[in-house]
Amino acid sequence: MVHQIMDISFELKYCLFFILFASTPSAQKFMTFECESPVRGIFNEDTIIPCSLKTTGERTFTNIKLTKDNKSLFTYNTRGDSKKLQGQIELRRLDDANVSLIIQRTKLSNGGMYHCIIQTDQGHDSADIELVFKAPYSLPNMTLLENTEESISCETMGYPPAQIHWMVNGERNLTDISRTDKENTTEGLVKITSKLPINLSKSSQDDTYTCSVWNEAEGRIEVKKSLSISYLVNSSTKQQINEKKKKVLTAVYVIIGGLLSGILILALFQLRKKYSSGQQHEPEYTPPVQI
Repeated sequence: MVHQIMDISFELKYCLFFILFASTPSAQKFMTFECESPVRGIFNEDTIIPCSLKTTGERTFTNIKLTKDNKSLFTYNTRGDSKKLQGQIELRRLDDANVSLIIQRTKLSNGGMYHCIIQTDQGHDSADIELVFKAPYSLPNMTLLENTEESISCETMGYPPAQIHWMVNGERNLTDISRTDKENTTEGLVKITSKLPINLSKSSQDDTYTCSVWNEAEGRIEVKKSLSISYLVNSSTKQQINEKKKKVLTAVYVIIGGLLSGILILALFQLRKKYSSGQQHEPEYTPPVQI
């Protein structure tokens, strides 16, 4: 009886093993497809999605497909007339070991999760890729504002959202007294403008103010700029002088344009008057009298 139970148990194990073996996808038995993730995409630059393929022997590629949010972005069939460039997606490499796709001129909308499926005559496999979008922040533009209240303005643009930190002489942190505004551009980037109130009469001309762009995600300063009060004052004075010159030139052009227009109108008026006067003094035609 015990011997019969052992035989049944052995047969059951054999059946279970056969079922599990038969149900295992062929892609897992013969090939492994892996892609690097996450991938960082830089604004307006081409982003490479590198993938690797491992197989147990020789095989032939048949199809590769890239989707995002369940929407097909790229489909390439080696046995058809598929194009290697479809929209923003380009097939860069397809060989024995590497499969690489390129997203051309990466935009904010390209960020997110992608799903890549590859198929060969040995089976198929797939991989998920996360693309993280980034636009490096521009070097801050610092100016001195003296319209309503004295303040220093710092302006920069990039992505993802960041913070502006203020320092004076590399010692005192003045971020808490600044006012920062953020707005999205048409390209999806973030434009940051921060204003730091100062008192020129009490500030030393040698004081140096630093505007730093703090990357929240990476916990580091991405870019910064430092300028002295004397430089900001001189730059502001030069800017005001240039603006006054532009206004004077604009006024001169307007005056000259007005004078020329007036002279032209007067000349046309005189010409018309002369022409009308000539018509009034011209003798009327009298036909000859026939006898």
